[in-house]
Amino acid sequence: MALCAIVADDLTGANTTGVLLAKAGLKILTMVCADEFDHLDYQNYDGIVVNVISRGMNRAEAYQAVKQSTQALVNLGAKHFSKRIDSTIRGNLGGEIEGMLSALTEETVAIVVPSYPASGKICIGGCLLVDAVPVDRTAAGKDTIKPVCNSYLPNAIAEQTDLPIGLIPYAVISAGQNAIVEALHRQRVQKNRIIVIDTASQMDIEIVAKAVFASRIPNITVDPGPFTQALFSIYKDISKPLACGGKVMVVGGSVSETTRLQLGYLQTECHAGLLGLDVSGFLDHIIDDELAEAIACKVYALSEQYDIFGIRVGENANLVLDIYVEAKKRNQSVDEISSRITLSLGKIAWHTLGKMKCPLKGVYLTGGDATVSFCKAMKAQAIEMEDEIIPHVTYGNLKGGRYDGLKIATKGGLIGKKDTAHECIQYMMNK
Repeated sequence: MALCAIVADDLTGANTTGVLLAKAGLKILTMVCADEFDHLDYQNYDGIVVNVISRGMNRAEAYQAVKQSTQALVNLGAKHFSKRIDSTIRGNLGGEIEGMLSALTEETVAIVVPSYPASGKICIGGCLLVDAVPVDRTAAGKDTIKPVCNSYLPNAIAEQTDLPIGLIPYAVISAGQNAIVEALHRQRVQKNRIIVIDTASQMDIEIVAKAVFASRIPNITVDPGPFTQALFSIYKDISKPLACGGKVMVVGGSVSETTRLQLGYLQTECHAGLLGLDVSGFLDHIIDDELAEAIACKVYALSEQYDIFGIRVGENANLVLDIYVEAKKRNQSVDEISSRITLSLGKIAWHTLGKMKCPLKGVYLTGGDATVSFCKAMKAQAIEMEDEIIPHVTYGNLKGGRYDGLKIATKGGLIGKKDTAHECIQYMMNK
């Protein structure tokens, strides 16, 4: 079954979104009408666009048409959903969004990004502007079937639904991806089921897509096409099998900016589940077995959801400790402090590997000291060299200890570009 499913209210709109997805490299099938479900073979397609011909319907009819088609797509095995709306917001906005949400889990939220910058349509302050004119003052406001009476999206949507609606303004978008992720989680805390997001350019839309993906919030996209293209392109990339099976564990022991960028790229672009650790609790003593086991349980839970999983330190710059200052406070050497941190990481890795039941393709290690501590925790005496993945990144297997033969890739904290970790893990997956 196709991974992605889009429900549109008319055929030209369906084709608009479909062709954007095709340009992004997905193989797309547009159904002329929803009656064709039983007559088509979906297995060779990445996405299906269903035209429910609902723009001219009343609210109740449109709600039901979208709900039925969404439920049929769920039954067929689709995983990612989009409610395609008109680029001038004509039609049954609230009813159709609620119709799609009603066929999905209660945790699912609708992410509304109504902008289509390439055609002069942007959203600022929650208002859709067409060439800088509020949409209700354009020809769409005089449409004979579904005239647009309100340019402010939260109000336009609220005309047909009682679901709580929130807005993420452009000031948040301009602050970057992390700010957007935080805003999305605040909207969840406020229990908003529909979230309208300002965007003024294609770059804004792509940043929002990355943030939505990084947030891990179950969602549907609601837009005229560009946002769905951006987010579904991410789904396409992560859905490609990396290998013939198995998983890779990451032990990110370096706090360098280079490593932060690489591991961040794994999480936001490559569907990796990495548990960020605050190492301030490791400064005075090596982690005890009870705490190591508790953390390992969390890491193991990630391994059940992600093919790339593990632990990392210094996820944000404000979590990076000044080891020299900490050593001076304790009248100890930097090596003593650093050793306790890396040995704690090794102990967590040991407890995690003890829980693994699925095939493991290997462990990806960043940071020289963390690699040494990992090998000590595994009671390995040596590493048998097999290959160089890229310059300065080695691939081999442990010799000795409980995990004799375990494949590892080792990389210094300052080595590589932002996609280096992903490149190395792909190599491991495909060995």
